[in-house]
Amino acid sequence: MKNTRLGYSVGLGVLVISVLMALVGCTSTAPAPSPTNEGAKIFHGTPAEWSLLFRSCLEDNGLTTADLPDGDASGFMLSNDGVTEERRTEVTTKCHSEIGEPQMEGLSDDELHRRYESRLDQFQCLLKNDLISGSPMSFEKFVDEYNRSGQKQLWSPDQDASTVERDGILYGPTDICPRDTSTW
Repeated sequence: MKNTRLGYSVGLGVLVISVLMALVGCTSTAPAPSPTNEGAKIFHGTPAEWSLLFRSCLEDNGLTTADLPDGDASGFMLSNDGVTEERRTEVTTKCHSEIGEPQMEGLSDDELHRRYESRLDQFQCLLKNDLISGSPMSFEKFVDEYNRSGQKQLWSPDQDASTVERDGILYGPTDICPRDTSTW
């Protein structure tokens, strides 16, 4: 496996999220996913809990992961060595189905505020490290964009951030300014 910071990494992407995972045994206390009206499962835990379960599922199904301590939302990367794209897609789809996805639709005002504040903290770090410029979006715009996306996406300040080279190593925005692992 190549040991690169910009290797194929598994994350939410959503999405988005930085995680330095604490070591948790297979008997995680994360709540089980619950079914939704469409048959999809909603995961009711933290990003750190989700990442532990997702990584374990990938490995249980024969994929190889490696620690990626800084930056990536999942806290690990997935090796491409000896694995076809079809197999990787099959396993990741299976694991997403088994574990579920974080709730995105119908977020309460309190939850939206919590997620917004987490992103503001990351924005300030990115700004301080000259990886982004300007001002963060307002909470009102954050909520408006969430609603306009069909309640499927949230603003991510690292989306338009730069990368930086330090001592010959290229770092992405989440390497320098990881997101809070307790908030989606």
